Amino acid sequence: MKLTGLALLAILLIVCSGCDATAHPVERGSPIHRFEHVSNIGADGVALDTVTGQWCKTWNWVYKDDAKIGGLDTLPSCLKLYNENKSTH
Repeated sequence: MKLTGLALLAILLIVCSGCDATAHPVERGSPIHRFEHVSNIGADGVALDTVTGQWCKTWNWVYKDDAKIGGLDTLPSCLKLYNENKSTH
């Protein structure tokens, strides 16, 4: 089987296209877990923002029991903390 110059060039381009990717690997940092669920505080829907050190609500919830209003339900949302304090990682 005879290869034409164009076919040979195409094969070389395909083979060499992967060479550059190995010569310059993409740097990827370790993924960080910014919002950690902490189950021992007695409330679902609350997390700890490991960047700011603040507690936050994982979704927009409110207490149905008026006696509890003014506690954990006043925490900011995790999304708000994320948008206000973007991590450099």
